Amino acid sequence: MVVGIASYQDRSEAYPLDRKTLRKIVLRSFLVKAGKNGETAESVGWAWAMAPGLKKIHTDEADYALALGHHLEYVDTGYFLAPLVMGVMLAMEQQKADLETIRSVRTGLAATAKSLSRCLFWLILPAFCYLLVQNPIGSGASMTVILSAAVLAAVVIAVRFIAMNIGYSQGTRIAEKAAKNLPAVKSASVIGGAFMIGAMTAALSGSLYDTLIVPGP
Repeated sequence: MVVGIASYQDRSEAYPLDRKTLRKIVLRSFLVKAGKNGETAESVGWAWAMAPGLKKIHTDEADYALALGHHLEYVDTGYFLAPLVMGVMLAMEQQKADLETIRSVRTGLAATAKSLSRCLFWLILPAFCYLLVQNPIGSGASMTVILSAAVLAAVVIAVRFIAMNIGYSQGTRIAEKAAKNLPAVKSASVIGGAFMIGAMTAALSGSLYDTLIVPGP
């Protein structure tokens, strides 16, 4: 579904967004999947999160409506790296880039972010956080899971704010580098995730084995 097909009336570059607005967009990005649907995926939550930045960039009401419209088109970032893609989009909107260019970059970068999110946030980081707290605390499996989940949540929150700053400051250079190096990064992430899962399984198996040993007479 393509909503916005016109061009912006005001083509002059907008002022850079302030940190308060960028933080507000990051906080809203936590709800990017709230309106997920089969037709446009994350677009409802995506447009709602982007709205504060778009409102400041596009002072003309018609341009603002057009910006919201084309950001209601299909987008699926995989949630975790959504602020990175949003930062790049805001940088392009600030420059009043052509809408077709914005669409192309958004589609390609969102697909890249989703692929990396699956590898990093579903394979590598959960296993790493578990191993990070498993040995030092030396307690039961339940406490280890709780602490590792807390560490993972803290990392995810920090990554979202960092990703927004990187995406907004680097702009389209992020998209170009991601598209060029995606196959290598994706393969390395999958291999690294497999090793982390194996290490976690070995560590957990060892703990269970020690627990299940029956003392001799």
